[in-house]
Amino acid sequence: MKNHLIAEAAALLGVTEDYLIGNHEGISCNEAAKILGVTPKTVWLKAKSAEIPSTSVKKKGRLVYRFQLSDIFKYKEELAKFEPEVLSNGSGVYLFQRWNNSEKKKFGRVVKIEHSPKSSFIAYIQTEDGSILPEEDLRNAGWVPELIVIENKKRKYMNGTVTLCYPKPKDINDSLYDYILFLFSEFGLNNIQLIFLNETIVIETKKYTSTSKWDDSHIKWLVQGLQDGGGSITQGENEFTLEPDLEGYLANLSGEKRRAINHVIQVDQITKQDLVESGMDLYLETFHPHIYNQLKEKGLIRAINK
Repeated sequence: MKNHLIAEAAALLGVTEDYLIGNHEGISCNEAAKILGVTPKTVWLKAKSAEIPSTSVKKKGRLVYRFQLSDIFKYKEELAKFEPEVLSNGSGVYLFQRWNNSEKKKFGRVVKIEHSPKSSFIAYIQTEDGSILPEEDLRNAGWVPELIVIENKKRKYMNGTVTLCYPKPKDINDSLYDYILFLFSEFGLNNIQLIFLNETIVIETKKYTSTSKWDDSHIKWLVQGLQDGGGSITQGENEFTLEPDLEGYLANLSGEKRRAINHVIQVDQITKQDLVESGMDLYLETFHPHIYNQLKEKGLIRAINK
């Protein structure tokens, strides 16, 4: 293996080069995730689908994936080819927005926004017949946007990153596009990064608490995106919170709650990813009620809606 890869990996992981050289079975999902800059669950899913080469080894009675550094850095080069999509041109035109002609008999959808040589943004709209034309051309022909007001709001106290993964819609009529517009409106464009990765749309957002009304179809899409991506939902009495992967979330918890969670991980020998998928507060209430009640008395636990 090239020495510069070992040196780069050692720096990213905070380990010695000798440790990596002597680690013949390969690095873990967590270590691979740190190198790639994604969540451990994303790495696990890529290994499961064989998108990233891996081997399986048995640890504490369960099979886990292990990766060679050369394979991880090769995949990292592939990821670098996929730049985040531009979501908005800054003047009320945004990705996947619906447009219609003046007679409202035909509609189209913004399918791409890109930088122009003049450092402005050009939006391209695909119509029902498959044509893709610049926004300006269709606007001059009487087309107008079906506006959805999306505030470029910025939330405070945003801890970690939640990853949502959806299959790329087959055509501009797909209802998934309208659901993604709903996400844009809920989260705010400034809080989202969107990437097309092969046939998948990957949406990354920060920790998010919702107190607004989501209909059943939106909840269904949300849960599906979390299952395919990374993160979990913690439910409260009149709200729910999207939690990021535990690595990012733990780093931003209060010191006392972080110490309690780390203690539970050590005692139960549960992985951080398993814990976040179980729902952290729900896991504490079920298996460690004494710790749960202590944290709840101090206001460090949300009430869980049963």
